[in-house]
Amino acid sequence: MTGWAQIKGLRGDSDLSERIKCDLWYLENWSLMLDIQIMFLTFLRRNNAN
Repeated sequence: MTGWAQIKGLRGDSDLSERIKCDLWYLENWSLMLDIQIMFLTFLRRNNAN
């Protein structure tokens, strides 16, 4: 799974309060286009990591 916090680099041992802020921002700004953007960025970053 992916989300706005993960796209912003907040995962694993990152600051929990920052991840919560990103999650709240996502909930307040949700749209289909935002979900498509998150999926696209996830795909790009995953392919750049290989």
